[in-house]
Amino acid sequence: MLRKQTNAFAMHYGLIFGLIWCISLLFLVSDNTSLRTFSSPLFLLTPFIGFYIGYLFKIKVQYNGDVSYLRGLSFSLLLYLYATAVLAFAAYLYFQFFDHGAFARQNLEVLSQPEVQAIFKSQKMIDSGITIKELQTAIKSITPMTVTAAIININVLLSIPLALITAFFTITKKKTN
Repeated sequence: MLRKQTNAFAMHYGLIFGLIWCISLLFLVSDNTSLRTFSSPLFLLTPFIGFYIGYLFKIKVQYNGDVSYLRGLSFSLLLYLYATAVLAFAAYLYFQFFDHGAFARQNLEVLSQPEVQAIFKSQKMIDSGITIKELQTAIKSITPMTVTAAIININVLLSIPLALITAFFTITKKKTN
């Protein structure tokens, strides 16, 4: 029973959390510069939103008994997993059907700016064998599936330490009278 309840709450909150990440992604890929600036703070708020969702989970289920660290960890891992699935699905749909290379063009425009090229040269990236032309060619060849795989990889790697911390916000002890 507790496993099903934990999974159900993780699905519910994971969907909400994933939608927040989707909004942040839409801000990031937007042509509007002011919307793009809101993307970074929203991404940086991710851990705190996760901690708050963990706290909400604790409040909702504390009447059914204690919430151990392992149950909280299970909830947290599932929460981030479901949110990652929502974001990956939305990112794939966006990059496959709506983007038409706009995000790549934005990045190519940034790479073609003289300031960026000067930084590129000063950081000795050319010494490592990578040229701006090669980087531009690589950006042009990125497929929607590659972007989706990168999102999944990054989120899974970041979700594990976040889940370890978020689980602390879910722990409860029954009050004894």
